Amino acid sequence: MATRVQPAFPFVDVVIDTSALVPAAQRSPGVVAVVGNADGATAPASTPLAVTGHADA
Repeated sequence: MATRVQPAFPFVDVVIDTSALVPAAQRSPGVVAVVGNADGATAPASTPLAVTGHADA
């Protein structure tokens, strides 16, 4: 006759609703920040500029 053994910890089904969680910060895909000095180029301080092509860079 087989001996029955009770499990030490019974199975508990845990469900966590993560639908209300949002990331703390989001960015557009492909965004790169370039910081530094350049000769002959000017830009307003602390103002992000969208670079859409090689001419803008």
